[in-house]
Amino acid sequence: MVWTTDGGLSSLPLPAGATGGRASYISPGGSVAVGEYLHSPTGESEIYAVVLWHRDGSGWRAEAIPSPEEVPHMGTTPLPRVTDDGDLVLSIGARLSAANDWEYFEMIWERGRGWTGAREFLNRLGLDMLDNSVLLDRVIMSADGSHFAGVIHDANGHALGFVYAHPNPLVHLSARLGTERYRNPWMGNHAVIGEWTYEPVLGWQKYHPEISGGLFFRDVRLGRWGWTRADVFPWVHWIDSGEWTVGRPER
Repeated sequence: MVWTTDGGLSSLPLPAGATGGRASYISPGGSVAVGEYLHSPTGESEIYAVVLWHRDGSGWRAEAIPSPEEVPHMGTTPLPRVTDDGDLVLSIGARLSAANDWEYFEMIWERGRGWTGAREFLNRLGLDMLDNSVLLDRVIMSADGSHFAGVIHDANGHALGFVYAHPNPLVHLSARLGTERYRNPWMGNHAVIGEWTYEPVLGWQKYHPEISGGLFFRDVRLGRWGWTRADVFPWVHWIDSGEWTVGRPER
């Protein structure tokens, strides 16, 4: 059993070998909760690690998330988040520095990828202002994993708040299916890697972030701009010629 901060989650099972723990956040859809548990992997001092609880027809089941070797202490305070599919977790890690001081890191766990520093994760999405001279603090994530906010500390000690939206417009028009997988009501299933999207009709495309009135994209292979939207797809309007095609033309 596990102590929780939510009265509705008062009897969650703990992972094998755990001596205690708590749930810190439940996803908006109520299907996944995230928390931390105590264990002793070496048989010596106890450390925290992250645990997910998945709810199905028979109740809740625990999924222990292994900590990265370089950051052995992983917890879920102060602002943990997990998406409804349980494939994206925002957490915090801690380790002792050479000066024997505690260092803390916001970390992102992705199913299939493991743990990544929040800075590296956001850089991969396209937030290229985060070089190695800056630190992140108080990072928060939206329920669907599409928006992030926090505080940037630069090398001069200046603090700057930021809000960042995923650069791919289809992320904001789609339901998340899992790591880099989404489903749009009119485009169907598609893969998203940073700014790039793959779906069977148009292949790999980079869509313009402006989504009012439809979706614009520049076809790299053709060197042409196309436009489509929910009520005309799979038809595409090509800006340079004015022609309409189903999917991509040959040239």
